[in-house]
Amino acid sequence: MKPPGTLSGNPVAVTAGLETLKILIEDKEIYSEIDKKTSILENAYKQVGLQTKRVGSLLSVFFTDTEISNYKDVSTCDVNKFANYFSYMLNNGIYVAPSQFEAMFVSFAHSDKIIEQTVDTISKYKK
Repeated sequence: MKPPGTLSGNPVAVTAGLETLKILIEDKEIYSEIDKKTSILENAYKQVGLQTKRVGSLLSVFFTDTEISNYKDVSTCDVNKFANYFSYMLNNGIYVAPSQFEAMFVSFAHSDKIIEQTVDTISKYKK
């Protein structure tokens, strides 16, 4: 019987996972750095009047004037404006979550330069 998932039990995937965990255990600053980068992006979105929700490095952007607390609030969002925003970001070299109902994942691999470029692109967005 095969284990579930494409890479479940794959020795290369397991080794990569274990090595990643070792790095995360050794370098406690990684998570605080990721949190800082995500906070910078969240603030950029708020500066242009967008609603956000964030947990750690997961960030969602919402096109509504209502504070987001639940699915009912999310369902009031303007998905057409989100689609325009997605196209704008993509046309400016920034790939974000392609749906109003998905989150972006900020990682340690996102350099300060990439974060700055993203903030600059967000700041020029006209909702």
